[in-house]
Amino acid sequence: MEDYKQKQLKLIDLNWDGDVNTQEYPTFKSFTSRMWLDHVDETNDHLATTYTFEEYVLQYHDWLKKQYILKNGIV
Repeated sequence: MEDYKQKQLKLIDLNWDGDVNTQEYPTFKSFTSRMWLDHVDETNDHLATTYTFEEYVLQYHDWLKKQYILKNGIV
């Protein structure tokens, strides 16, 4: 039986609950990885919390979808 985190990680690969059009998915995935890289740069301090890519996507799931729509996929 899969735990909750494993199910959530699979949703990342399954188009985030189907909210993103399959034609947009490569662009969306690229957008999320660029946003994560920005996060890593901004939290490059021993006192800051830095997430792995998977943790970042799980933590900011809804916010990333909203930002993708607002910014038209441009970071």
